[in-house]
Formats: sequence, C-alpha cells, structure tokens
Amino acid sequence: MKKILIIGIATAIFLPLGLMPAVAQVLTINSGATLTINGGTLDVNCLDILVKDGGTFYLQNGTVLDRAGLTVEPGGTYTYVAGSILRCHEYQYYVLTPPSGKPIIITLPKN
Repeated sequence: MKKILIIGIATAIFLPLGLMPAVAQVLTINSGATLTINGGTLDVNCLDILVKDGGTFYLQNGTVLDRAGLTVEPGGTYTYVAGSILRCHEYQYYVLTPPSGKPIIITLPKN
C-alpha cells in the first residue's frame, strides 16, 4: 500500500513537470531597446541573441562571452566596432533577415 501511495505522489509531482513547454533560451533586444557593451563583459551562458525590429545591439569595446547564435530581424541593428565575441559551440552563426523575409545564414568556424 505504501508503494502505491509513493508512486501516486511521485506521479502527481513529476508528471506536470514533464508536460511543461520548453522555455526559449534567447537574450532578446526588443524594439526601442539598446544593449551597448563598452569595456565590460556580457556572459550569455550559451544563449542565442535576438535583435528584434527596432532593437539595437552595439559592441563598442568589451567581450560577449559564450554566445550561441546571433539573429538580427529586419529593422534591427547590430554594430561591431571593437571587442571580442567568444562562442560556446564549434561554429558560430548569424541569421540576417532582409526585408524580403528570406533569411540569410552565415556560418563561420570557431577560431
């Protein structure tokens, strides 16, 4: 009887956890927002970076550490002046979406 009760309680606790939707792993720079890195370090812990339409990501000087992908939507701005971008995967990729809506994917090997 105790085993059935324990199994029932464990199922009631862990079953909903397995049915929860996955959470996107993305640092999003929304419309009207600007993220400027100038002399500091941003550790994104292997997250993708998404620059939405109207958002700005400006790397003037500093380090972006453990970046996965970088996606810039049409109308978004990514400006690289100086600094370091260290990736967490073997390859880095950039996804650029021109006004036509057809994405352009640029893949570069890790240094």
